Amino acid sequence: MRRHWYLLVAVAAMGCSAGQDLHYNPTPQILPQNIRRLALHPIILKSEQVMLGDKLMLDVRDAFLTDGRYPLVPEEQADGVLWITVARYLNTPIQFDNTLVPISYKLDIIVDLQFVDRK
Repeated sequence: MRRHWYLLVAVAAMGCSAGQDLHYNPTPQILPQNIRRLALHPIILKSEQVMLGDKLMLDVRDAFLTDGRYPLVPEEQADGVLWITVARYLNTPIQFDNTLVPISYKLDIIVDLQFVDRK
């Protein structure tokens, strides 16, 4: 065993260096060729944040309009429909000033996205 210690070190070094190269780099997702027009289904909220759905819907709609690749149309005319469900919205204060007023928050959001191909 003493004679093969260099093999153990080499294997350990290879394992450590291999772990450093593992980064999640997703490839760009492109919709199928038959998808030309999209619709946004009204956002479903499973949290207590009442106005969150309206604000999120406006932001998502603005992002699609700014991108311009897929026009937004009513669901009846759409090739694909995007369903958004906000399952959890938790805004937790993590830093306070001298008078115990929150100045920094941690935001946890769990969102379920579903894309339905209508063709």
